[in-house]
Amino acid sequence: MRRITVIIEDKKVSINPKNIDKFSNFNDAYQKAISEAFKYVERLIKIRDRSTEELKKRLNEKGFYENEIEYVIDVLRKNKLLDDKRFVKTLIESYVKKGYGLFKIKDNLIEKGIDKYTIEEYLKESLEKDFFEQARILAIKKIKTYKEKGHIKDRVKRYLFMRGFDSKIIDRVIDELKREGTIK
Repeated sequence: MRRITVIIEDKKVSINPKNIDKFSNFNDAYQKAISEAFKYVERLIKIRDRSTEELKKRLNEKGFYENEIEYVIDVLRKNKLLDDKRFVKTLIESYVKKGYGLFKIKDNLIEKGIDKYTIEEYLKESLEKDFFEQARILAIKKIKTYKEKGHIKDRVKRYLFMRGFDSKIIDRVIDELKREGTIK
């Protein structure tokens, strides 16, 4: 149920519509809103780590007021329960294991509300070598599935591009596979 914003003692606070008649002063209403926000966030982060923007968006969708959201976010950060850098690191590692390339990873992180600076900062730490090796392994696996052996080079390039690898890495993989004799 979406919360509603009410004004108590000339201050805005979000309230569950079922509790509209239960609060006569701002402090009680505010404490209840904060408590409910923490309970909601706790359920979300039990499932998986979340970005700051994801949590803000979810709390906003539930109808929590801006100052309540900011308070909850600040407390989570101070207690190290919310850390965008840790979130980015974990997510990138997961995406690399799934075989996603650099572009696909960046797009997914931006979708999750991570700023470009944080993404670039962590990706600098991730070695291009890791992406090359991942692309090479994926290409070899894909080649084995081809029944028809024509145009393998083009098919592998398209496949790796769709997985989000950049053209430099794709070209390096193709050159390596040619040297190994895997493709002509």
